[in-house]
Amino acid sequence: MKDRAAYSALCSALDVIGDTELALDSCRLLDLKSAGEKYLYVYGVLQALYLQQDAVAELFKIIIPQKSKTYKRSETIEIVRESRNAAVGHPANRRGEAKSHSIARITLSKEGFQLATYYPDRDSRFERINLPHLIASQQAEHIKVLSEVLEYLEKDEMMHRAKFKNDLLANCFHSSMGYMISKMYEATWSHDKNLGLASLQSIELSLEKFKTKLEERNEYYEGSGSRHAVEDLNYPINEFSKYLNDTSDKLNDKDAYIFVSYIEKKIKEIREICEKIDNEYALKIKNSL
Repeated sequence: MKDRAAYSALCSALDVIGDTELALDSCRLLDLKSAGEKYLYVYGVLQALYLQQDAVAELFKIIIPQKSKTYKRSETIEIVRESRNAAVGHPANRRGEAKSHSIARITLSKEGFQLATYYPDRDSRFERINLPHLIASQQAEHIKVLSEVLEYLEKDEMMHRAKFKNDLLANCFHSSMGYMISKMYEATWSHDKNLGLASLQSIELSLEKFKTKLEERNEYYEGSGSRHAVEDLNYPINEFSKYLNDTSDKLNDKDAYIFVSYIEKKIKEIREICEKIDNEYALKIKNSL
């Protein structure tokens, strides 16, 4: 998610895979009557297969970049791709190849069509393109590719979680956190603000440790709940610090008390996030053994 371009491409690829699968699954429900509907059906099915191939390849290369240069479409996928290119991709111009193609209209149906290939120097060739077979064979091949991606992700996640299994986020916040908060409250009605300042600085240090550990785990990304919780504290902590240092032109004692109350609430929320993440790491590692 730190690489916005790659993340956007990944989201797009996932959308295309899901969307084309919806389109292909709906084919059996269509009631084709006119020749125009049949052509639209054929064009749509073959183009959906083609789009899905590109999306799966892109997803694979983004998730497993070290294999991106060696990724190769299977022979089955190449057959599907060739059927699309010949029938609806480049039927009259095969990019320098001395052949052209056409669909025999009378053979059009939900099951497929007959594809004619014309050569300038030999007899024409006629081939039956079975669309349900192309769909099923491509699905089977993509299951293999996506299974490899899933296996890679699971192994990568377990290695990542094992690395931090003994480094609990909860340890960022010491057991005397409640005492620190109480001294901050006390600073809003007593004349001893130094103890409140020391407590606030201790909380800031704990938050910085929490943020650092999240960054090490790649958990401190834009949009994450933990990042929002930390950033939500920036303003109240900064303003309360000014109050304690007698440099605030905004807060009176009652305002400061309310700010401490908010800080206390957010610290509780962050500690709950710590516990949740620590438990998730421990549980997933346990389940993988």
